[in-house]
Amino acid sequence: MRPCLVGIGGAGGNILKQFLQSQDVNLIGHQFGEHLAYGEVKGLWLESATQDTQRQDYYGSLAQGQYPPYLICHGNVGEGSNTRKYVSETYGFDLKAPGFDRRAEYLKGIFEVFEFDSKLKDVCLKEFKSDENPLSGYMWRVGVRPFTIISIGKSSKRTGDRADSVLESGSGNISSISSHFRGLIKVPKISGGKGSSSSKLCDSILFVASLGGGTGTGFINPITSYVRTEEPIFPIFALGILTEKGTDKRQAKEGQRDLGAVIAMYDLLTKKSGNGIDGLILVDNEILLQRFEGNYSSMDACIYSALKPLLDLRNYPGDQLQDDSPAIRRVFWEVDESNDKEKNGAQERNDGAKEENLLPPILVPCYHIQPDYAGDEPELVEGALGKPGSIFPLGEDGRLFPCDPTKADRALVFSRGFFSTKGIKDAVQRRTGLPNNRIMVYRKLGDSKTEDMLILLRNPYGGAPGEHKRQGTLEWRLYDIISESINYIENNEMNILGFQSYKEPTKDKLRAYFYGENGLRDELYNCLDRLEKGERPVFLRPLSIFGDGALVPVASASCKPETDVMGSAGLRELVKEELKEILRSEDCRRRIKEILQS
Repeated sequence: MRPCLVGIGGAGGNILKQFLQSQDVNLIGHQFGEHLAYGEVKGLWLESATQDTQRQDYYGSLAQGQYPPYLICHGNVGEGSNTRKYVSETYGFDLKAPGFDRRAEYLKGIFEVFEFDSKLKDVCLKEFKSDENPLSGYMWRVGVRPFTIISIGKSSKRTGDRADSVLESGSGNISSISSHFRGLIKVPKISGGKGSSSSKLCDSILFVASLGGGTGTGFINPITSYVRTEEPIFPIFALGILTEKGTDKRQAKEGQRDLGAVIAMYDLLTKKSGNGIDGLILVDNEILLQRFEGNYSSMDACIYSALKPLLDLRNYPGDQLQDDSPAIRRVFWEVDESNDKEKNGAQERNDGAKEENLLPPILVPCYHIQPDYAGDEPELVEGALGKPGSIFPLGEDGRLFPCDPTKADRALVFSRGFFSTKGIKDAVQRRTGLPNNRIMVYRKLGDSKTEDMLILLRNPYGGAPGEHKRQGTLEWRLYDIISESINYIENNEMNILGFQSYKEPTKDKLRAYFYGENGLRDELYNCLDRLEKGERPVFLRPLSIFGDGALVPVASASCKPETDVMGSAGLRELVKEELKEILRSEDCRRRIKEILQS
């Protein structure tokens, strides 16, 4: 596969840099020939904080025709934009913020208002001509689309091959973009437009983002929605990095970052097939932090190395075309009707029938590299998946996210070196218990000095109750971050709803989203229940902030946030308080004392 790699936010840009390092000769900053990255991938860094782009010297401005490029996501929005003014005055969101607030719900809300507010759609279309959203439409059409095969000989009402509609949209800063930029979009030498062979273009998209804040994952679903309007089955994957424990460099606490990660995963994993991404590859920075003792450059390099077998274009003789992106996408979604464990998202209706609702799978990457003389297939598989029965402590094998390999419903194995398909399947089968027909093998040639193996375990969780208590399982890690998220929601209401720019209607919508009946807090308690019971998937029901399309009336200042609606979470709190009152009573204390004495 040859994806267009889209790094989003600070962490996404740092990791993307590893993938885009040129394999061509480079002497003192002078590039000889075309910029050639490993696997011939192309890439783009999307960032909302202009100041962050100015603090680095690797990426250059896409607007100035530089490569590898960065694109400011709100570059299409002028200072005096009518759309920006409407969103700010109505909701309190700023479309041109210099680095969006590190809250997943902030960007979620921004993109939802464009989806549900019909008046805003009219304002936006009048100003930006071909876009119903000046952020995601701009990022897709100008940033990502020209690098993909979708840009070849095809156009649509919303996303044409050329950037003319963007350049001439009337937005102040866009109309002054240089003629070089026009040439870049129309005949992009680096991105493979009409002036290049289609073989140089990317056959898929791989988003790379941190799961700890808002910017990183907030753009994935909106851009994906634009892709789906043109190509419903175009392969789109996401690599999400769960941030480590503790407080990060920008003073975001663990609970806040866990909440951001949970909201991001929830939204990415509840889109039906054909509506969202095709799979979420999870990496846990806590594992990498322990393995590399806090060396972030080494951690980023490890993620890059782990995915090289997936991106290697040098197929083993006779194995050509087995690993192009459409083929990988098909295997990500493939199910076996005889295996109930694989019916990801199937729900039982009132009449007892099963209603198929396939949801994107979780994929855990497991990677091992060794000298070519160090061993054969069993050694590589054990290095990647760990010894049988051993899943803790973390960081001592090749799993990049906690999981029990025996829980996976499929395994995709990408190897580099001279191995037999049978030898690989036999070794994986012994370690995971999977039948051979659920182990897919993709062999690459590799080099003459080392051999390595990447194993993507699909949905390695569920099937048995109580696994959330077993350290090293995926259930255990998800249970931890979901519990921390609930704790943050229940103890930081002012921080969540009291953002200084929010308008009262927005606060009311957020209050219902977080604290209302069947809102996020209620649903996260349901997620914990599913993890405790060993059910999957964990995330089932899509949630929206502005889903009804209308602004609710401004709440009275004297009303408590939770008096309007009370879900199961609210009932839990009420019961807790009642129990406390009962235990405080004199009669209760006396009765407890009598029981203890007897």
